[in-house]
Amino acid sequence: MTITYTFLGKGGTGKTTIAFATAKGYASQGKRVLFVGQEPASTLSLILGVNIGPEPTEIDSNLKAVHIQVASLLESGWKDLKKLEAEYIRTPFFTEVIALEV
Repeated sequence: MTITYTFLGKGGTGKTTIAFATAKGYASQGKRVLFVGQEPASTLSLILGVNIGPEPTEIDSNLKAVHIQVASLLESGWKDLKKLEAEYIRTPFFTEVIALEV
């Protein structure tokens, strides 16, 4: 079973910190976790002291992180997102996506 969590809210409230703690918790339970960050300045890279880019970077056992730039994904299509989806989600659900940035 795949679980997707989204942490939303005002900037500077600790969303990335709480989200990463959640990811670490699941990874420590043996679950395979991909942490996806998308803020313009990668707070995750600052927290970890590791440059997190567009390719999954191994952080710990069962835990990888990736930084996506949503605008770039919308412009270049969904191939990167579908590639990650195929790797991490057992039942892919992105069949046809019309990309619009709100």
